[in-house]
Amino acid sequence: MNYNLAKEDKISKVAVAFMVLLISSAFFLGIAILDGPIWCVDSLSYTSMDFFREPLYPTFLWILRTIFGEAIYRNDLPIYLFVAVIIQSVLWVYVTLMTTLYVFDLADGFFYRDGVYVRRVDKRKSRIHLIVFTTLLFQFLTPILNRFVVKRGSMYSECIMTESLAMPLFVLFCVRLSRWLVHKYKRDFVSLVLIAFIIVNIRKQMTVVLVLWIGASFICNVLMKKTRSIKRFFIVILTIIIISFASKLLDCTYNYFARGVFHEHTGNGMGALCVMMYSADREDADLFTDNEKFPGEKELFLKIYDECEEQGLLLDSVRGADWSDLTIHFAESYDVIGYDIVVPATFEYIREQNPDIEYNQLRIMDSEIESHMAKVLMGQDKKDILTVYGANLIRGFAYSNAKASPFILVIISFVLYGIYVLLFVIFGVMAAGEELMNDTEIFVFGGVSLLGLIINTGVVALLIFPQGRYMAYATGLFYTTLILLLGGIVWKRRKAT
Repeated sequence: MNYNLAKEDKISKVAVAFMVLLISSAFFLGIAILDGPIWCVDSLSYTSMDFFREPLYPTFLWILRTIFGEAIYRNDLPIYLFVAVIIQSVLWVYVTLMTTLYVFDLADGFFYRDGVYVRRVDKRKSRIHLIVFTTLLFQFLTPILNRFVVKRGSMYSECIMTESLAMPLFVLFCVRLSRWLVHKYKRDFVSLVLIAFIIVNIRKQMTVVLVLWIGASFICNVLMKKTRSIKRFFIVILTIIIISFASKLLDCTYNYFARGVFHEHTGNGMGALCVMMYSADREDADLFTDNEKFPGEKELFLKIYDECEEQGLLLDSVRGADWSDLTIHFAESYDVIGYDIVVPATFEYIREQNPDIEYNQLRIMDSEIESHMAKVLMGQDKKDILTVYGANLIRGFAYSNAKASPFILVIISFVLYGIYVLLFVIFGVMAAGEELMNDTEIFVFGGVSLLGLIINTGVVALLIFPQGRYMAYATGLFYTTLILLLGGIVWKRRKAT
């Protein structure tokens, strides 16, 4: 915002910033100190710098291990992991502060008209502070639910896994993107480039931020008259191409220094293959044709398929079940298909043809075979693929703002989406006739938050399986922007009457 704030208003914002910093620091750092580092199922693959993982989080842990050593500190875990948790928690504090202050500025704009603030300043401040308080609460919502309600026993900020950094960075990306789309500040553009590059190299799921940037830029820079700029849209496309190329280069360089192989991390095709195998039929073996690079690939598929069928891991095992039972079965089958059946089978297949193959080359070839098999299996009957995808979408959307069980929460979840869309449309109609950049920015912020949630849900439902830690990225933003839209509508209605 570029408002010329009066002295008392500046003091109010400083007070809000201090309050948010104090509360969020006590919350995130306090619980981090109380719990210590939390070791998760995937943690070993990060600390061991497994070939399967993206470069930045293992590097982050390696740097801390080099500096602080591996002396045991808490939870039978080394001290460097405790330092990692503190740094992760500080990032959550920072993002919470930035998000809350951004909402403070947007809410402050409700009461700024024709170059001056409206009267009744005390009431103005109380309304702003209410919105700020709810924003702060929603940034705590997901961590609180995980730590104290659903018996997960920890918050993502204190876990040794990529969500600890990726979740707050996603929120910060959405905040910076919303502001840049309206105001075109160069500092926001630089922030977006840095955040996108970092988050993509922390967790491959977060390639969704690049899709979000393109989608939101197309809407705002091409379709919306108030913020239209075709030139900036093409700059975004060029920037994302550069980020993608630089990310692949970083990945290859990291693996060269870590294991002597100039190659991007492995396993990129396994997720898609697990999905394709789950929905496949035995007759899909006919899709595989003889090729020089992967001879006998058809037999490999049949070996994998028969093992999956024998263990009851395929769609045929639950055909006719409702969407909820299907998604539960799919989630339970996913890792078993990938890690217990596909990987051992492809390793054996490769070693039969290359008995003396070096381990890193084995991993690379395994990744190539999985990607190729997934591509071939995309030729299967699309009905089954869409059945699985549709069920996963329902579960994914439910997990993105509530939970997928009991069923009443699914209903509540979609009612909330309906309310959100209704508020979004009403606010857009009410703001359309006014040339106020603040209203445009709130509208854009609401759109970015919803679009980010939709894209993330769509990608996860297609390539992985919906569960809480994959879907919670936009939960706090969803409720924050919902309240912000509602507050804007209420204020505009009162102003009109």
